[in-house]
Amino acid sequence: MTHLLRILTVTFASLTLSFTTYADTPKWSTKSESTIVDFAVGASGEPFDFDTNGDDFDILVAALIATGTVAIFGENDYTVFAPNDNAFYLLTGTENDTDAFNAVVDLLEEEGVAAVLAYHVTDGVRNSRSVTRANSITMLDGNTISVENGLIFANQSEAGFIDIDNRFADGMVHIIDTVLVP
Repeated sequence: MTHLLRILTVTFASLTLSFTTYADTPKWSTKSESTIVDFAVGASGEPFDFDTNGDDFDILVAALIATGTVAIFGENDYTVFAPNDNAFYLLTGTENDTDAFNAVVDLLEEEGVAAVLAYHVTDGVRNSRSVTRANSITMLDGNTISVENGLIFANQSEAGFIDIDNRFADGMVHIIDTVLVP
Protein backbone atom coordinates (compact mmCIF):
# COMPACT_ATOMS: atom_id res chain seq x y z
CA MET A 1 0.00 0.00 0.00
CA THR A 2 2.85 2.39 0.88
CA HIS A 3 4.53 1.52 -2.43
CA LEU A 4 1.31 2.27 -4.34
CA LEU A 5 0.92 5.55 -2.47
CA ARG A 6 4.50 6.56 -3.44
CA ILE A 7 3.84 5.72 -7.11
CA LEU A 8 0.64 7.75 -7.09
CA THR A 9 2.38 10.68 -5.38
CA VAL A 10 5.27 10.63 -7.89
CA THR A 11 2.85 10.30 -10.81
CA PHE A 12 0.71 13.18 -9.53
CA ALA A 13 3.80 15.35 -8.99
CA SER A 14 5.01 14.57 -12.53
CA LEU A 15 1.64 15.43 -14.02
CA THR A 16 1.50 18.65 -12.03
CA LEU A 17 4.95 19.69 -13.26
CA SER A 18 4.09 18.80 -16.85
CA PHE A 19 0.83 20.70 -16.67
CA THR A 20 2.56 23.75 -15.20
CA THR A 21 5.10 23.75 -18.02
CA TYR A 22 2.37 23.78 -20.66
CA ALA A 23 0.24 26.32 -18.82
CA ASP A 24 2.35 29.29 -20.01
CA THR A 25 0.17 31.71 -21.93
CA PRO A 26 1.17 31.88 -25.62
CA LYS A 27 1.94 35.34 -27.02
CA TRP A 28 -0.93 35.15 -29.52
CA SER A 29 -3.57 34.62 -26.83
CA THR A 30 -3.13 38.16 -25.48
CA LYS A 31 -5.11 40.52 -27.70
CA SER A 32 -4.08 44.17 -27.87
CA GLU A 33 -6.84 46.75 -28.09
CA SER A 34 -4.90 48.44 -30.91
CA THR A 35 -5.70 47.67 -34.52
CA ILE A 36 -3.31 46.34 -37.13
CA VAL A 37 -3.08 49.79 -38.75
CA ASP A 38 -2.51 51.45 -35.35
CA PHE A 39 0.36 49.02 -34.80
CA ALA A 40 2.00 49.73 -38.16
CA VAL A 41 1.66 53.50 -37.82
CA GLY A 42 2.79 53.42 -34.18
CA ALA A 43 5.84 51.31 -35.05
CA SER A 44 6.73 53.89 -37.70
CA GLY A 45 6.81 56.70 -35.16
CA GLU A 46 5.00 59.94 -34.61
CA PRO A 47 4.66 61.96 -36.73
CA PHE A 48 4.54 59.43 -39.55
CA ASP A 49 7.27 60.16 -42.08
CA PHE A 50 9.81 58.36 -44.22
CA ASP A 51 13.07 57.86 -42.35
CA THR A 52 16.18 55.70 -42.34
CA ASN A 53 14.86 53.05 -39.94
CA GLY A 54 14.53 49.88 -42.01
CA ASP A 55 12.90 47.93 -39.19
CA ASP A 56 9.62 49.88 -39.18
CA PHE A 57 6.70 50.02 -41.63
CA ASP A 58 6.76 53.47 -43.26
CA ILE A 59 6.64 52.08 -46.81
CA LEU A 60 3.89 49.57 -46.01
CA VAL A 61 1.74 52.25 -44.34
CA ALA A 62 2.32 54.69 -47.23
CA ALA A 63 1.40 51.97 -49.75
CA LEU A 64 -1.80 51.12 -47.84
CA ILE A 65 -2.79 54.79 -47.82
CA ALA A 66 -1.82 55.47 -51.45
CA THR A 67 -3.81 52.51 -52.77
CA GLY A 68 -6.79 52.91 -50.44
CA THR A 69 -6.35 49.32 -49.22
CA VAL A 70 -6.11 50.56 -45.63
CA ALA A 71 -9.92 50.59 -45.74
CA ILE A 72 -10.12 46.77 -45.67
CA PHE A 73 -8.99 46.72 -42.05
CA GLY A 74 -11.46 47.17 -39.24
CA GLU A 75 -14.29 45.18 -40.84
CA ASN A 76 -13.07 41.62 -40.38
CA ASP A 77 -10.31 39.75 -38.64
CA TYR A 78 -7.25 39.29 -40.82
CA THR A 79 -3.79 37.83 -40.59
CA VAL A 80 -1.13 40.04 -42.12
CA PHE A 81 2.35 38.98 -43.18
CA ALA A 82 3.89 42.45 -42.84
CA PRO A 83 7.18 43.19 -44.61
CA ASN A 84 9.27 45.84 -42.89
CA ASP A 85 11.03 48.64 -44.75
CA ASN A 86 14.20 46.53 -45.19
CA ALA A 87 12.13 44.06 -47.21
CA PHE A 88 11.18 46.87 -49.60
CA TYR A 89 14.83 47.97 -49.82
CA LEU A 90 15.75 44.42 -50.88
CA LEU A 91 12.95 44.31 -53.46
CA THR A 92 13.88 47.61 -55.04
CA GLY A 93 17.65 47.72 -54.53
CA THR A 94 17.33 51.03 -52.70
CA GLU A 95 18.59 52.21 -49.32
CA ASN A 96 15.88 54.48 -47.93
CA ASP A 97 12.12 54.73 -47.56
CA THR A 98 11.52 57.46 -50.14
CA ASP A 99 13.49 55.75 -52.91
CA ALA A 100 11.97 52.34 -52.13
CA PHE A 101 8.40 53.67 -52.12
CA ASN A 102 8.92 55.57 -55.39
CA ALA A 103 10.56 52.51 -56.99
CA VAL A 104 7.67 50.25 -56.01
CA VAL A 105 5.07 52.68 -57.34
CA ASP A 106 7.05 53.25 -60.58
CA LEU A 107 7.54 49.51 -61.07
CA LEU A 108 4.05 48.25 -60.22
CA GLU A 109 1.80 51.31 -60.46
CA GLU A 110 -1.07 51.73 -58.00
CA GLU A 111 -3.02 48.62 -59.05
CA GLY A 112 0.07 46.43 -58.85
CA VAL A 113 0.95 47.77 -55.41
CA ALA A 114 -2.61 47.03 -54.23
CA ALA A 115 -2.29 43.46 -55.58
CA VAL A 116 1.01 42.94 -53.75
CA LEU A 117 -0.56 44.24 -50.52
CA ALA A 118 -3.51 41.83 -50.91
CA TYR A 119 -0.98 39.01 -51.29
CA HIS A 120 0.18 39.70 -47.72
CA VAL A 121 -3.25 39.33 -46.07
CA THR A 122 -5.47 36.33 -45.40
CA ASP A 123 -8.94 36.16 -43.91
CA GLY A 124 -9.22 35.11 -40.27
CA VAL A 125 -6.83 35.06 -37.34
CA ARG A 126 -3.95 32.61 -37.79
CA ASN A 127 -1.33 32.21 -35.10
CA SER A 128 2.08 30.84 -36.06
CA ARG A 129 1.07 27.30 -35.17
CA SER A 130 -1.89 27.50 -37.56
CA VAL A 131 0.29 29.01 -40.27
CA THR A 132 3.03 26.40 -40.07
CA ARG A 133 0.57 23.50 -39.99
CA ALA A 134 -1.36 24.60 -43.08
CA ASN A 135 -0.56 22.99 -46.42
CA SER A 136 -1.37 26.27 -48.11
CA ILE A 137 -3.01 29.55 -47.20
CA THR A 138 -5.23 31.46 -49.60
CA MET A 139 -4.50 35.16 -49.58
CA LEU A 140 -6.99 37.98 -50.28
CA ASP A 141 -5.87 38.21 -53.91
CA GLY A 142 -6.76 34.51 -54.46
CA ASN A 143 -3.16 33.27 -54.68
CA THR A 144 -1.72 30.90 -52.11
CA ILE A 145 1.39 30.69 -49.97
CA SER A 146 2.87 27.74 -48.13
CA VAL A 147 5.12 27.53 -45.09
CA GLU A 148 7.87 24.94 -44.73
CA ASN A 149 10.76 24.85 -42.27
CA GLY A 150 9.98 28.35 -41.02
CA LEU A 151 9.95 29.96 -44.48
CA ILE A 152 7.04 31.30 -46.50
CA PHE A 153 7.05 30.13 -50.10
CA ALA A 154 5.15 32.33 -52.50
CA ASN A 155 4.90 32.37 -56.29
CA GLN A 156 8.07 34.37 -56.87
CA SER A 157 9.48 34.86 -53.40
CA GLU A 158 10.60 33.26 -50.17
CA ALA A 159 10.32 35.03 -46.80
CA GLY A 160 11.47 34.39 -43.28
CA PHE A 161 9.71 35.38 -40.09
CA ILE A 162 11.19 38.22 -38.00
CA ASP A 163 8.49 38.39 -35.32
CA ILE A 164 5.36 36.28 -34.98
CA ASP A 165 2.01 36.18 -33.19
CA ASN A 166 1.34 39.88 -32.68
CA ARG A 167 -2.39 39.82 -31.79
CA PHE A 168 -4.50 42.93 -32.31
CA ALA A 169 -8.17 43.83 -32.05
CA ASP A 170 -8.75 43.08 -35.73
CA GLY A 171 -6.33 40.24 -36.37
CA MET A 172 -2.79 38.91 -36.23
CA VAL A 173 0.49 40.26 -37.61
CA HIS A 174 3.57 38.22 -38.47
CA ILE A 175 6.52 40.40 -39.49
CA ILE A 176 8.50 39.04 -42.44
CA ASP A 177 11.80 39.93 -44.12
CA THR A 178 10.74 39.85 -47.78
CA VAL A 179 7.99 41.40 -49.87
CA LEU A 180 5.88 38.56 -51.27
CA VAL A 181 5.39 38.92 -55.02
CA PRO A 182 2.31 37.24 -56.55
